Amino acid sequence: MSQHERSGGRPGAGFTIIEIGLILAVLGVLVSGVIVMAGFISSSKVGSAIQMVNTIQNAAREYAKRKNYSLNFNGVTKATLQAEHLLPDPFESPFDTAVSITPEGIPADRIRIQFSVPKREACIDLRAAVSTMAQWISPDCKAATPAICDGGCNVIINTQ
Repeated sequence: MSQHERSGGRPGAGFTIIEIGLILAVLGVLVSGVIVMAGFISSSKVGSAIQMVNTIQNAAREYAKRKNYSLNFNGVTKATLQAEHLLPDPFESPFDTAVSITPEGIPADRIRIQFSVPKREACIDLRAAVSTMAQWISPDCKAATPAICDGGCNVIINTQ
């Protein structure tokens, strides 16, 4: 039996241009789907971080109302908010990093919320979203230049 007969009547045993094109098209669709999903995940984490900041603000205001007659945020920390059942325990950022909550100013007229964000794009998106509801004072992500946030940032938010 000749090689021509063993390969099913086709001369040569390779793939046709059409078969290679179809494989590349399928791979392209799969890769673009993965890229789109990564964007959705990042955007959902930014949305969750904004919700987390709102939750902390509301919990701190409720604590101030209960303990300080709404005059200030003295005593507001993550531990005290959890002890008063105003925050769940455990409580982490959507980026799986620890969250720190401390009162600021004399008297404590604002709170500082601090957590880390591992990716530069998420830092930039989060900064834009949070700037409408609180003062963004993160020292390593302050400039509008994306290069400042390279590799992620520590988010520090002062809020009232």
